[in-house]
Amino acid sequence: MPGLGFGMGRGARRRAGAGVSAPAPATFAMSQLAESDRIYQRETDAGGGEGKGQGTIPVTVEVTGAGAIYARCRSAADGTTILQAPWLVSANVATDVTELDVAGVDARLGWFYLDLSPDGSTWQNGTVPVGMGRLVAFAGQSLQVNMLVKVHDNTTLAALGVSIPANGRVYASWDAGGSNVGIAAWRAITDADTSATVINSAGVTEFLNLQIAASGVNCAAIGHAEGNTAIAVWQPGQSRYSALQATVAGAGGAFESFYWFQGHSDFNSSYHYYVASMDALFAGLATLSSRSFTRYASAYPNVTPSLYGNFAKQAQIRKASADWCADNGATYLGFSDLEMYTDNVHQLQAGSRRIAQHLHRAMRPELGLPVGDEGPVITNVSKSGTAVTLSVALPANATSLVAVGSPEDRFIVSTANEDDGLSLALDATTPIVVGTDSITLNLASDPGEVPLQIWPYGLHPDLDGSASGIYDNSDDGDGIAHGRQLSPGTVPARYRVNTLMTEDSASYGVAKFGNGLTGGRLAAPYVGLVGHPYDGVTFDCWLGVDSLPGGNQVFFGASGVFWVAITSSGDLLCTAGSAPTLTVNGVFSAGNEYHIRVCITPGGRRTLIFINGINVLDDDSAVLAYHTFHSGRNFTIGGLGGSSGYIYNRGWIDEFALFLGVLGTENFTPPTVPWVGDEANLLHLWHMNDDATDSGA
Repeated sequence: MPGLGFGMGRGARRRAGAGVSAPAPATFAMSQLAESDRIYQRETDAGGGEGKGQGTIPVTVEVTGAGAIYARCRSAADGTTILQAPWLVSANVATDVTELDVAGVDARLGWFYLDLSPDGSTWQNGTVPVGMGRLVAFAGQSLQVNMLVKVHDNTTLAALGVSIPANGRVYASWDAGGSNVGIAAWRAITDADTSATVINSAGVTEFLNLQIAASGVNCAAIGHAEGNTAIAVWQPGQSRYSALQATVAGAGGAFESFYWFQGHSDFNSSYHYYVASMDALFAGLATLSSRSFTRYASAYPNVTPSLYGNFAKQAQIRKASADWCADNGATYLGFSDLEMYTDNVHQLQAGSRRIAQHLHRAMRPELGLPVGDEGPVITNVSKSGTAVTLSVALPANATSLVAVGSPEDRFIVSTANEDDGLSLALDATTPIVVGTDSITLNLASDPGEVPLQIWPYGLHPDLDGSASGIYDNSDDGDGIAHGRQLSPGTVPARYRVNTLMTEDSASYGVAKFGNGLTGGRLAAPYVGLVGHPYDGVTFDCWLGVDSLPGGNQVFFGASGVFWVAITSSGDLLCTAGSAPTLTVNGVFSAGNEYHIRVCITPGGRRTLIFINGINVLDDDSAVLAYHTFHSGRNFTIGGLGGSSGYIYNRGWIDEFALFLGVLGTENFTPPTVPWVGDEANLLHLWHMNDDATDSGA
């Protein structure tokens, strides 16, 4: 039984104490609820008579005599069964009340009528069936439209074996182009032909079926989707955001989960622009829902790269979305196993169903169920001759990897300086071996000891993305036949090599920890030492300044690409390609030593420089091109690659480390001991005690 509430309006209830006499009955007339088959968002997801939470339903009333009003819920299936016994809504409803907030309505599975009474025995019966349960909101572009309506595939739900949920509804608007523009209304799913009033996608159908089974309550999908839209038009105050805002308000102004699925139209956007745009979008969304909500996001699935930028540009938007999720307590869904339409951009009905399965699995933890959508994850890369072996961590409920079709066709293995997805060829006889927790890719020839990057699901040679791939063997009773997909990742798995630098008149002497480079320069023997810094990059070293130089001298960098230098005035210079030179005045003076750390954030949008752990530069005015660190020039310590000038000879450089990723954005205490060589995300390390050898893996 729900607790007895007194007062009127939202938030004005109190508990009745023992011995309280029955309140005087009100005289009133109730209006029927305006929308049949509407699902109200529950305010809690626990408690209540069903243990599934409770919510509030506003009812229009005309009160002619102040007093009490009771409510009950009656089955819409048979019209007689009392599903929720009478409870007191308010002990004293005034005559000026025109809308009564009936709080304490149990969330449940099934439809009911809401009845009102002045005394708990004489009833004004409701005639409009409604539900109380879980609402999931969404927004995005054309792939999200396909989750609502069949745009690229006329396959019926029946043909796919997807049943229409009796306890699920959709309140959404959409624009699929042409005349197929849907106006929001509470709709049941149907297998009818597509029109502006029909919801018939296998995506929302599968999703609601899975959500209803897992939550045990009626579920609805609400929101707005529109094809060919960039994130700029989804910002608060912009047209598509306003359409989403109107739809959410029409559905009651509350939801408990939100799914953002967009990114195609932003392939030319920068990493930081997309992150900032997601900040603004979700800040606006927080004002649209009267309750807190969980957040989910996806960018590209297995689209053909050439249609929306090259693979590097797509990876940048994927990573921007994933990083935003990681930084804001949200969940990123990366998947590349959709069944696609012939345009290699939009999903078929079966692909919409697979998206629904990914989304539902991601939401399982918030429904109190174990394991989300994250599948096996690559943790390490090793190489022996032509064999490149990926170590894999399995999810908690899996014991082995499962190969489907020809998974080798889905991998890009390339040198670290390759942007456009040009793969190294795999062995024709045994291209791949999938073990229990490892994957070995056998190359046709050995490229030697050079940095490699490996992208699972980097290639999409088949329209059916589910035909070839790697999954785990998990089966947690969620009604989904396949296991969880090997994570495509938003950065490549990297094979790190022990790089012996090429010496050019190098000399060594006493430095911070033992010896260091005191003259000449060390250069990487090949281009692409850093590779594409999808995850950002950090340069870290110690410097000694014996005396100020007569002109600019370079600590490290690559000619015409990126370099960090000292001036005759002790200023610090940092530049990248054609971008303006960044200057920090008066940093260095003779006779002192310095720890320097330079961080470039993902997408090249922001440069941070720390001297002795103090942030002296935080600049986002000069965007570095995403290929900055491997544009055909050799990375050099103590000078510029490709140029004999600017060699640093007025002190020493010691313990040079190069990390993939950003080692923090706040002030820090510089290291007091040398790097060991096994630090997380360390790509290269040179102690430079006596020669140009690496520190070892």
